[in-house]
Amino acid sequence: CGYSEYFSSFKDAFILCLDTETPRLNLSVIPDRPAIIEGGEEDVPFTVILSNTTEEAITFDAWSEIVLPSGETHGPILQRHNLTIQAGERLTAMFHHDFPESAQSGTYIYRGYVGSYPDSPTTSSEFAIVKPDFE
Repeated sequence: CGYSEYFSSFKDAFILCLDTETPRLNLSVIPDRPAIIEGGEEDVPFTVILSNTTEEAITFDAWSEIVLPSGETHGPILQRHNLTIQAGERLTAMFHHDFPESAQSGTYIYRGYVGSYPDSPTTSSEFAIVKPDFE
């Protein structure tokens, strides 16, 4: 919100309201090693950490997508619906994404989301994966 109000000192005062609510869920998607595809078929292992910062259980959806070097988005890659995390709980899970030998060179973005699939993510986290051009 924001508005300007005239004061007797002939100055305007602008009031700015910020939504400072702490995220209810914190998500981190972290590669387990440098995310560089060295050639050939390879997988990229990563860890997902999800924390509930509230005093109540939260039910949510979780999904991921990958953005190709061309900017095109593929996904969902992984998708789970109606998961529940308890108040104050922290969950850690390990995953991996396979890259075929035929994958084009460039930078990929692996992005994870939690919230209400598909249009209302609460939070997201991402990391870059690089496949150098070996030709």
